Amino acid sequence: MSSEKTRAFDILKDNNPFASSSAGSPWEGRYPDVPGLGDDVFQGITQLIRLKAQNPGAPCSGLVLGDAGSGKTHLIGRLFDHGKNETCPYSCAYIQPIIDPNKAFRYLLREIVTSLIRKYDHEGVACQLEIMIAGIFAGVLEEAAKTSKSLRRIAQQIKKDPGKVLKLKPSGNESRDKWIKETKSFLKKRHPDLDPEFVNVLVQYLFFPKRRDAANNWLKGFAIDEDDLELLKVRDRSAMDVAGLEAEAHEIIKSLDSLLVHYSGRPLVVFFDQLENLKTDDLIQKFCQLVYFLGDQCRIMLPVAFFRELQWKEEYSFKMDQSCAQRLESNQMAIPWATRRQALELVQSRLNHVLGETPREHSLYPFYPDYKDAFDQMFAYDEIFPRQALIRSNKLLKQIITGKPPAPSEQGDPVRVLLDEFESRHQEILAGFNEYSPDEGRLTLALEQYLLNRPENAPYRFDQLKWSSAKVKYVDLRGTLLKNDGSQAETVFIVDVELHHGSVGASLDRGVKHMEKQKAGGRALYVRDKRCKFPAGWKKNTQRLEKFRSLNGGVIFLDDKQAARWYALARLKQDVEAGDITDRNGKIIGEPEYRRFIREQVNGDAFPSFKPVDTYFEGQPDDSGPEPDAVDDLMICRTAMKILYKSPAKMMKAEFLAMQVEKTMNIESGVDSDKLLSAFNEAGKKDMFNIYGSPPGVIIQLRIKKYHDQG
Repeated sequence: MSSEKTRAFDILKDNNPFASSSAGSPWEGRYPDVPGLGDDVFQGITQLIRLKAQNPGAPCSGLVLGDAGSGKTHLIGRLFDHGKNETCPYSCAYIQPIIDPNKAFRYLLREIVTSLIRKYDHEGVACQLEIMIAGIFAGVLEEAAKTSKSLRRIAQQIKKDPGKVLKLKPSGNESRDKWIKETKSFLKKRHPDLDPEFVNVLVQYLFFPKRRDAANNWLKGFAIDEDDLELLKVRDRSAMDVAGLEAEAHEIIKSLDSLLVHYSGRPLVVFFDQLENLKTDDLIQKFCQLVYFLGDQCRIMLPVAFFRELQWKEEYSFKMDQSCAQRLESNQMAIPWATRRQALELVQSRLNHVLGETPREHSLYPFYPDYKDAFDQMFAYDEIFPRQALIRSNKLLKQIITGKPPAPSEQGDPVRVLLDEFESRHQEILAGFNEYSPDEGRLTLALEQYLLNRPENAPYRFDQLKWSSAKVKYVDLRGTLLKNDGSQAETVFIVDVELHHGSVGASLDRGVKHMEKQKAGGRALYVRDKRCKFPAGWKKNTQRLEKFRSLNGGVIFLDDKQAARWYALARLKQDVEAGDITDRNGKIIGEPEYRRFIREQVNGDAFPSFKPVDTYFEGQPDDSGPEPDAVDDLMICRTAMKILYKSPAKMMKAEFLAMQVEKTMNIESGVDSDKLLSAFNEAGKKDMFNIYGSPPGVIIQLRIKKYHDQG
């Protein structure tokens, strides 16, 4: 072998383009497309999208059938990319399997809004939500432009570049208050059925940059905390029941759809993937409701469902509501196998991605001509699954690099494969963690899988765990802890991603009540994604947390790396259910292998993200338990602003102001004048205050104009 080819194989050894045969997330970067592969389905879906754009309200949906490894998820990613460049642009939402049928509409809402606020290219490009809001404000300006050429020009500029709408700084007669009133009046006149709270949140998103995070969380359906409730002037969701929250999510989606029709014109394609995970009748029924809702009640949203062909024909088409099945089948498409030529082009595109498209003696360099016979044998059939082409190429590459055929354990050991796939998902989630919303359902699923698949010699186990019904709030799982010494303990699991202090308090109260009822024999575990802050200013909740711990309740605050592993375990479970994971021979890895993977790999020191669970149930001391977040700087600033606004001359000594902030926030200690000034800097609010003098005689004055400008 020439030295040049040796160098090429060295590159492929370190950057193996065939290492993973699964597509991963459609949002992430992918290998290049292969011309012709899946084109018929691609064209069929884009035709449906054009129909939806030209005829909003046309009740249509799509069904794509394809076996495991046929390229369904890659096709979704290709459609994502196409929507950015097409003359008929569209947006996409990717809906992973529903986990909790009692929260289906809230889950759909969260994923839709997450998609609408996603920046497809870079920060300078407006997202779909901003395009819609820009269209609304352009309409407001056009209505007011009868006497103003300058307003007409601004409206035209906004339509041309929607991102400009978020940078407007009204002044003088074009004050913010005036345009807020004009925008609300415009929407009320044009869309009288819109909920006033929904309109209020959109208007604040437009005119108050500092409130956009709170507005996004409200639009996603979260119960936001008291500070943001006061900021946005919206009702408190923490007091609503499950049915009320689902109904509200239903109406917000309809409202978004109504505005997208008029002020964006871009269809929103809602992709439901990996639907083999719909294992219960409740989940199947809920999926049918979502398809009906998007197809019948929404005018610009297009549901497209992806199933494995065999499962659809033998199982789901009979289990679900027949009118829903028939509706999906009215636009049914099947992904064909790849031809031999396309399979070879797939291998070639992966090689080019790593080695670059430089002049070569053969398109499959460096495999040809030395390994031509091997390729002829591997690709002897006229049709082949894309995944099989990658698996066979990977096997040949490893054989060339090592100089010997792969050992049987390397070829087919499913645990080793699942370990690699798990780590791949973990890294992918971690890399885009800010766009991966806290998800109670998936954290609960990961916890359930971990606890149900304990090693044989484990000091504790759970025979079964039951998910809570719609009538039970704040408790996600319950079951009986069985220890090797013969003892048992009734156990509840509370997985919390809520933002409202009242909801968090109710969760902790439920844990406290369980422990008090069970006395010494009970167990309760509270798990929280640490991105959902637990400020030290929550004095009562901090006391609840301390009481919960004192009763032997377990507490786990997951940092980014830990949470990413929990989410990766849940996602791997769904990928296995969908048949998207195969061993090195192309055999689909199923649930038995997944359970063995957890027993042998996840339940061990190699996965410290799950060790706090063992620490609690094994009764080990845990002196490093997570504490609530430090006092929130932004909350300190807002509290100080409110206090100063009510004070004479809007000013106060820093030392006295710190004491008032501490008292108002119910913090026993932690805020002094130094912390106060530091909080102004850390929260980016220093320009809200005039600061006079030097320690210890610092005086702080609120800048009234700034206070009003930022609300």
